[in-house]
Amino acid sequence: MARQLREFWADPGEVEQQSRSNEPPPRRRKLNTAMPSDDELIHLPNPMIGFGVPNEPGLITERPVPIPDIARGPPYFYFENVAMAPKGVWAKMSSHLYDIKPEFVDSLYFSAAARKRGYIHNLPIKNRTKLNCVLTCIASAQITKDIRERLEKHEGDPRVQKDVVDQCKRWNLVWVGKNKAAPLEPCEMESLLGFPGNYTRGVSRRDRYKSLGNSFLVDTVAYHLSVLKALYPKGVNILSLFTGIGGGEVIKERISYVYNYRIFFIYLCISHLDLLL
Repeated sequence: MARQLREFWADPGEVEQQSRSNEPPPRRRKLNTAMPSDDELIHLPNPMIGFGVPNEPGLITERPVPIPDIARGPPYFYFENVAMAPKGVWAKMSSHLYDIKPEFVDSLYFSAAARKRGYIHNLPIKNRTKLNCVLTCIASAQITKDIRERLEKHEGDPRVQKDVVDQCKRWNLVWVGKNKAAPLEPCEMESLLGFPGNYTRGVSRRDRYKSLGNSFLVDTVAYHLSVLKALYPKGVNILSLFTGIGGGEVIKERISYVYNYRIFFIYLCISHLDLLL
């Protein structure tokens, strides 16, 4: 992919000259075919801090499982998916990315949003810099009505109060009055996830929630990519695929290190893959 991108931007004469060279083709890497079952659940670490997060113990600077030499250095790639994907799914994704083990991180260490995600990448992990619990599921009107009625009927009952607090955590509810809870507004969720205000405005309310639910959490990914700022002070080029509502672009602006910036964008809400050249 990296070679094809270089040829896309290269001078036509240079590409023709390269095509005439007698260099042997690159050695292909044999994929790991021993896959766990797709039904088997993956064991997630607790706490879910990957190789370490700011202000928490356990920060490491060397990967427990080194990445192969062929995947070291640029082009850097960065793939995200939900942490609860089956073990076989993670194994299959890793097999196509040099068998690199995923780094599992919960974004609650970076913001008010609790988002359990796994990241397969070949980025350096030294000198990460922190920039700066919301679950993007929305409660129905019936749920908020039931909460209000239960609190009014059983005022002061600790068992009811505990259950209501659990419901609020599950459905992302905030208190807007006495015994009255409501979901976060899309603009509030944008802010908590690191996006500019009204970033998703222009589509239906339901689509705004759905898009934000499938997006990057900006501060988590920015922390992982922050190592590149010192390595490439003049900027890098980014090929951005499957970034949903454009989280990669927002992260680029937050880090503010990509001056020579070229981006190819394909829309898909579920997964993210960035190739940094």
